[in-house]
Amino acid sequence: MRLKEFIGATEAEAIERVRAEWGDRAIILSSRRERPGGLFGWFRRKTVVVVAAYDGEPEGGALAPVPSGTDERATDDRLTGPGGAGSRVSAVRAAVMRDADGGLLEARRTALLEILEQSRRRTERAAIDGAPSVPFAAKVRPSPARSPGGGKDERSEATPAHESPDETLVMLRTALEGVFDGRRGPYVRAFWPLADALRAHGVEPRWIGKLHDAVLRRRPEAAADAAKMRQAAAHMLTGWLRRKVGVPKRAPRLIVLVGPTGVGKTTTAAKLSARLTLQGDGKTALITADTYRIAAVEQLRTYAEIMDVPFAVVYTPEEAEARARRALGEGRTVFVDTAGRNYRDDVTLSELRPYVERLIGLDASALPLLTLALTHTWEDNARLIERFLPLGVDALVFTKYDEAARLGQIINAALRYPVRAVYVTDGQNVPDDLRALDAEWLVRTAVGGDAS
Repeated sequence: MRLKEFIGATEAEAIERVRAEWGDRAIILSSRRERPGGLFGWFRRKTVVVVAAYDGEPEGGALAPVPSGTDERATDDRLTGPGGAGSRVSAVRAAVMRDADGGLLEARRTALLEILEQSRRRTERAAIDGAPSVPFAAKVRPSPARSPGGGKDERSEATPAHESPDETLVMLRTALEGVFDGRRGPYVRAFWPLADALRAHGVEPRWIGKLHDAVLRRRPEAAADAAKMRQAAAHMLTGWLRRKVGVPKRAPRLIVLVGPTGVGKTTTAAKLSARLTLQGDGKTALITADTYRIAAVEQLRTYAEIMDVPFAVVYTPEEAEARARRALGEGRTVFVDTAGRNYRDDVTLSELRPYVERLIGLDASALPLLTLALTHTWEDNARLIERFLPLGVDALVFTKYDEAARLGQIINAALRYPVRAVYVTDGQNVPDDLRALDAEWLVRTAVGGDAS
């Protein structure tokens, strides 16, 4: 395989030069824009550099099997010498690993798969012409199947022993397996540890891929250094999250907690109220609309008595609005706990809607908090976010981080939806086990590196 760079004023012009010299068998591996160097390079037009490969046959046609008794050194020369299979594999592998040149990994992967397909077709043609090489399909056939009568099925007959596989194809496939790890995806090697860390936290593959590509576009020099890659990726991911994570700059005076059953809304309401009270930042009031669970009412009443703050139980949206308005008029910050129900059901969601609409209409700084447990799957929590967005619920608190220490759901939610991730809780202690989220901590905990 031959590799060569072609330069043109545009990508189309460069590709045309490739076709003019090598024809339709040429394969485009990558392209990049370059500005001429030197003091006056700034005043010259940019050029496009296309790296192409030509998968031509070595002299003498396809590789033939080595007869018995042949010197092993001659066999090695056939594979590793100029034009041999080994040199072709090395050339392709080198082209793939030159990620700092700015070529797209996905485009290279597609091109290399095309090389594999061409090699497969060439091998099959050689077999039809009588050359003793084995088609690609023959090497991946299952073991001989048995016919209903107990004999071998002729369609799955094993490959004859005298036929040998195409060395180029085998070696090329092996090289590609090392470059494009099936588990890690089409990422440069320096990005592998970062991809593993993000995947372990449950970050969606789409965001891992976007982060990888963004770093290579803006910091191509990081492609060869894992430490630089981690630092660049952490900085970039922090920038993406900074406006989507954390407490709003304007402190909310009314917080309404909504969400499914068992996610910790009542305890979270108590934590928020207790923290504000203990910090001396203002007076608070607790209201519960969760009349489906008697234990919830008594639990929040107990917290209110301990903190010595007003407490009320409401049964209708109108009553909730009146109680909250009164507390706001007294200069208090109001925390409202709502019933945990199955909000995948349209009827249940419609029952909650008037509570949310009336309460968040009372104050411009009102913060409706959808409470989600990190112990639930991301797919389930994503569906809940989608259910609550039409109600105007666009802020999130994630609970049970102590039981499921994976932060990927928070990153996924912030990047995927028009929401703000505000808090995370990590235990039952009131008010200690509550953290106001910030992008730097989130990224540092998920991937490490300097997020500043």
